[in-house]
Amino acid sequence: GEGSHGSILNGNYPPNRLSSAWKPTAWYKLWPKPGSPEFARNAWFALSAEERDACSERTPAYLAWAKRDDLTAPAVYLKARTWTDLPDHLAATQEPARVVAKPCGKLWMGRRLEALLSDPTGPFFITAFDERRIATGAISREALIWEKRREHGWPLVVKMQDRALRGEPFVTSADLLPLVAGFVGVKPDSDLFAAWRRLHERRGWMFIDGRCEWNYFPPVDPAEPDLDAAVEAALQHFKISLSEGRIHDAA
Repeated sequence: GEGSHGSILNGNYPPNRLSSAWKPTAWYKLWPKPGSPEFARNAWFALSAEERDACSERTPAYLAWAKRDDLTAPAVYLKARTWTDLPDHLAATQEPARVVAKPCGKLWMGRRLEALLSDPTGPFFITAFDERRIATGAISREALIWEKRREHGWPLVVKMQDRALRGEPFVTSADLLPLVAGFVGVKPDSDLFAAWRRLHERRGWMFIDGRCEWNYFPPVDPAEPDLDAAVEAALQHFKISLSEGRIHDAA
């Protein structure tokens, strides 16, 4: 019923249902024509696993190809398997759209977390001033490297946060939209925001400055009383969804 759909939207689902629950919710949110979320969800789960994968893969290209007047309600699209109408050569060549990602929004945060989950690549240097700080005991060499890695290790994150501070738009691929549609807004004065800050500190990651009224993160399990454990699990779920997406793209 509607309650089960709401629980999926809030991220309250068993781990073994992560991939099946995530994709229809994200897919429905992206569909431009209105329709019943319950009908769409039922139609989604009526598809085979292979059909759901094909739908997720081909729908962005289908939306770019189809005339808007030809688009139906989402449940009708699913039941008719209309993505199969897309010519194969268009499905293979369609590039993801590029869009402006609003600072602290779903796509912006998804791209940021995706970058942070990869190994740091940014160069950093130990200066003469740094060596004097180490020599005087102001900071240990290990702590200095940790600090420089956080500030310079992920150039894309530095660029994103710099642009946000200067009010400049950040343009990126829309390919992550299906994976971040379930992200939820977090207030900067909340305990949950503090838990996300601690996660970044544990991992040596630069954190956001808290200037946004809402900051979107992967949904946590509301039944988990330990917020530190909850945000770690939420990040792991997002990491898994990224890996599944890459495997799917490479297939």
